[in-house]
Amino acid sequence: MPRKQHTKQFKLDAINYRKEHPDLTQLQCAKNLGIGISTLARWESQYRNNDGFVYLNCVMDLFARKIIAWTLSDTMEVSTVIKTIEKAKAIRNTDLPLIIHTDRGSQYVSLAWREATKNIQRSYSHKGYPYDNACIEFFHSLIKREWLNRFNIKNYRHAYNLIFECIETFYNTVRIHSHCDYMSPDEFEKLYESAKSLPAA
Repeated sequence: MPRKQHTKQFKLDAINYRKEHPDLTQLQCAKNLGIGISTLARWESQYRNNDGFVYLNCVMDLFARKIIAWTLSDTMEVSTVIKTIEKAKAIRNTDLPLIIHTDRGSQYVSLAWREATKNIQRSYSHKGYPYDNACIEFFHSLIKREWLNRFNIKNYRHAYNLIFECIETFYNTVRIHSHCDYMSPDEFEKLYESAKSLPAA
Protein backbone atom coordinates (compact mmCIF):
# COMPACT_ATOMS: atom_id res chain seq x y z
CA MET A 1 0.00 0.00 0.00
CA PRO A 2 1.50 3.41 -0.93
CA ARG A 3 2.43 5.76 1.90
CA LYS A 4 -0.21 8.41 2.62
CA GLN A 5 0.87 11.84 1.42
CA HIS A 6 0.57 14.77 3.82
CA THR A 7 0.69 18.45 2.93
CA LYS A 8 3.55 20.63 4.10
CA GLN A 9 1.10 22.59 6.26
CA PHE A 10 -0.04 19.41 8.00
CA LYS A 11 3.60 18.56 8.76
CA LEU A 12 4.20 22.04 10.18
CA ASP A 13 1.05 21.82 12.27
CA ALA A 14 2.13 18.40 13.59
CA ILE A 15 5.57 19.70 14.59
CA ASN A 16 4.02 22.73 16.29
CA TYR A 17 1.50 20.49 18.09
CA ARG A 18 4.40 18.47 19.49
CA LYS A 19 6.16 21.63 20.68
CA GLU A 20 2.98 22.99 22.26
CA HIS A 21 2.33 19.80 24.24
CA PRO A 22 5.54 19.03 26.16
CA ASP A 23 3.45 17.07 28.67
CA LEU A 24 2.65 14.44 26.02
CA THR A 25 5.02 11.76 24.80
CA GLN A 26 5.90 11.52 21.13
CA LEU A 27 3.71 8.42 20.88
CA GLN A 28 0.72 10.21 22.42
CA CYS A 29 1.15 13.16 20.05
CA ALA A 30 1.36 10.84 17.06
CA LYS A 31 -1.82 9.02 18.10
CA ASN A 32 -3.67 12.31 18.61
CA LEU A 33 -2.59 13.44 15.14
CA GLY A 34 -3.58 10.14 13.55
CA ILE A 35 -0.08 9.34 12.28
CA GLY A 36 2.59 6.80 13.17
CA ILE A 37 5.32 7.58 15.66
CA SER A 38 8.02 6.97 13.04
CA THR A 39 6.31 9.50 10.75
CA LEU A 40 6.28 12.16 13.45
CA ALA A 41 9.90 11.37 14.36
CA ARG A 42 10.91 11.81 10.72
CA TRP A 43 9.13 15.14 10.44
CA GLU A 44 10.74 16.34 13.66
CA SER A 45 14.16 15.72 12.10
CA GLN A 46 13.23 18.18 9.34
CA TYR A 47 14.10 21.61 10.63
CA ARG A 48 11.74 24.38 9.67
CA ASN A 49 12.90 27.82 8.57
CA ASN A 50 11.15 30.73 6.87
CA ASP A 51 11.98 29.31 3.44
CA GLY A 52 10.31 25.98 4.27
CA PHE A 53 11.93 22.71 5.31
CA VAL A 54 15.59 21.81 5.32
CA TYR A 55 16.80 18.27 5.90
CA LEU A 56 19.82 17.30 7.96
CA ASN A 57 21.49 14.03 7.00
CA CYS A 58 24.28 12.72 9.24
CA VAL A 59 26.64 9.78 9.50
CA MET A 60 27.57 8.98 13.09
CA ASP A 61 30.45 6.74 14.15
CA LEU A 62 28.93 4.76 17.00
CA PHE A 63 32.29 4.09 18.66
CA ALA A 64 32.63 7.69 19.85
CA ARG A 65 29.17 9.00 18.87
CA LYS A 66 30.97 11.40 16.53
CA ILE A 67 29.23 13.00 13.55
CA ILE A 68 31.82 12.29 10.87
CA ALA A 69 29.86 13.68 7.91
CA TRP A 70 26.70 15.71 7.41
CA THR A 71 24.82 17.58 4.72
CA LEU A 72 21.93 20.02 4.80
CA SER A 73 19.54 20.12 1.87
CA ASP A 74 16.19 21.59 0.90
CA THR A 75 15.15 18.27 -0.64
CA MET A 76 15.02 14.64 0.48
CA GLU A 77 16.42 13.31 -2.79
CA VAL A 78 18.70 10.30 -2.71
CA SER A 79 21.59 12.44 -3.99
CA THR A 80 21.77 14.08 -0.56
CA VAL A 81 22.33 10.84 1.35
CA ILE A 82 24.79 9.68 -1.31
CA LYS A 83 26.77 12.89 -0.85
CA THR A 84 26.83 12.35 2.92
CA ILE A 85 28.03 8.74 2.77
CA GLU A 86 30.68 9.64 0.20
CA LYS A 87 31.96 12.38 2.52
CA ALA A 88 32.06 9.90 5.40
CA LYS A 89 33.98 7.33 3.36
CA ALA A 90 36.51 9.96 2.27
CA ILE A 91 37.03 11.20 5.84
CA ARG A 92 37.47 7.75 7.38
CA ASN A 93 39.28 6.24 4.37
CA THR A 94 39.50 2.76 5.85
CA ASP A 95 39.62 -0.74 4.45
CA LEU A 96 38.26 -2.22 7.68
CA PRO A 97 34.83 -3.91 7.57
CA LEU A 98 32.03 -1.38 8.05
CA ILE A 99 28.34 -1.52 8.92
CA ILE A 100 25.94 1.30 8.05
CA HIS A 101 22.61 1.39 9.87
CA THR A 102 19.63 3.42 8.62
CA ASP A 103 15.88 3.50 8.70
CA ARG A 104 13.86 2.19 5.77
CA GLY A 105 13.31 5.51 4.02
CA SER A 106 13.11 5.30 0.24
CA GLN A 107 16.56 6.84 -0.13
CA TYR A 108 18.15 3.99 1.82
CA VAL A 109 16.61 1.19 -0.20
CA SER A 110 17.29 2.79 -3.58
CA LEU A 111 19.62 1.35 -6.22
CA ALA A 112 21.85 4.43 -5.90
CA TRP A 113 22.26 3.87 -2.15
CA ARG A 114 23.01 0.19 -2.60
CA GLU A 115 25.65 1.07 -5.18
CA ALA A 116 27.23 3.71 -2.90
CA THR A 117 27.38 1.21 -0.02
CA LYS A 118 28.19 -1.92 -1.99
CA ASN A 119 31.35 -2.57 0.07
CA ILE A 120 29.60 -1.85 3.37
CA GLN A 121 27.26 -4.16 5.25
CA ARG A 122 23.82 -2.52 5.35
CA SER A 123 21.60 -2.76 8.42
CA TYR A 124 18.02 -1.49 8.68
CA SER A 125 15.64 -0.59 11.48
CA HIS A 126 12.48 -2.63 11.82
CA LYS A 127 9.56 -1.02 10.02
CA GLY A 128 7.89 1.65 12.15
CA TYR A 129 10.37 1.20 15.00
CA PRO A 130 12.68 4.25 15.28
CA TYR A 131 14.23 2.92 18.51
CA ASP A 132 16.47 0.67 16.39
CA ASN A 133 18.12 3.90 15.24
CA ALA A 134 18.18 5.40 18.73
CA CYS A 135 21.63 7.01 18.65
CA ILE A 136 21.04 9.22 15.62
CA GLU A 137 17.44 9.88 16.68
CA PHE A 138 18.80 11.06 20.04
CA PHE A 139 21.30 13.32 18.27
CA HIS A 140 18.53 14.90 16.19
CA SER A 141 16.53 15.50 19.35
CA LEU A 142 19.56 16.90 21.15
CA ILE A 143 20.60 19.36 18.44
CA LYS A 144 17.07 20.75 18.37
CA ARG A 145 16.60 20.85 22.14
CA GLU A 146 20.02 22.24 23.06
CA TRP A 147 20.61 24.52 20.09
CA LEU A 148 18.22 25.03 17.17
CA ASN A 149 15.08 25.67 19.20
CA ARG A 150 16.76 28.73 20.70
CA PHE A 151 16.67 30.53 17.35
CA ASN A 152 14.14 31.83 14.85
CA ILE A 153 15.82 30.34 11.81
CA LYS A 154 15.54 32.78 8.92
CA ASN A 155 16.70 30.82 5.88
CA TYR A 156 18.84 27.96 4.62
CA ARG A 157 22.14 29.79 5.20
CA HIS A 158 21.18 30.63 8.77
CA ALA A 159 20.24 26.99 9.43
CA TYR A 160 23.49 25.76 7.86
CA ASN A 161 25.63 28.11 9.96
CA LEU A 162 23.86 27.11 13.17
CA ILE A 163 24.26 23.40 12.47
CA PHE A 164 27.91 23.85 11.49
CA GLU A 165 28.57 25.72 14.72
CA CYS A 166 26.84 23.09 16.82
CA ILE A 167 28.43 20.00 15.26
CA GLU A 168 31.91 21.21 14.39
CA THR A 169 32.65 23.55 17.29
CA PHE A 170 30.66 22.00 20.13
CA TYR A 171 29.11 18.53 19.74
CA ASN A 172 32.18 16.74 18.35
CA THR A 173 34.82 18.80 20.11
CA VAL A 174 33.49 20.02 23.48
CA ARG A 175 30.25 18.37 24.59
CA ILE A 176 30.90 15.47 26.95
CA HIS A 177 29.14 12.12 26.56
CA SER A 178 28.60 9.48 29.22
CA HIS A 179 29.27 6.86 26.53
CA CYS A 180 32.73 8.39 26.05
CA ASP A 181 33.60 8.34 29.76
CA TYR A 182 32.55 11.99 29.95
CA MET A 183 34.86 13.11 27.18
CA SER A 184 33.98 14.69 23.86
CA PRO A 185 33.91 12.41 20.80
CA ASP A 186 37.17 13.95 19.55
CA GLU A 187 38.89 13.41 22.90
CA PHE A 188 37.62 9.84 23.12
CA GLU A 189 38.95 9.02 19.64
CA LYS A 190 42.32 10.60 20.39
CA LEU A 191 42.62 8.58 23.60
CA TYR A 192 41.86 5.40 21.67
CA GLU A 193 44.47 6.22 19.02
CA SER A 194 47.05 6.96 21.72
CA ALA A 195 46.31 3.65 23.45
CA LYS A 196 46.74 1.77 20.16
CA SER A 197 50.21 3.24 19.71
CA LEU A 198 51.47 2.08 23.12
CA PRO A 199 53.84 -0.91 23.08
CA ALA A 200 52.37 -4.19 24.26
CA ALA A 201 53.11 -5.03 27.89
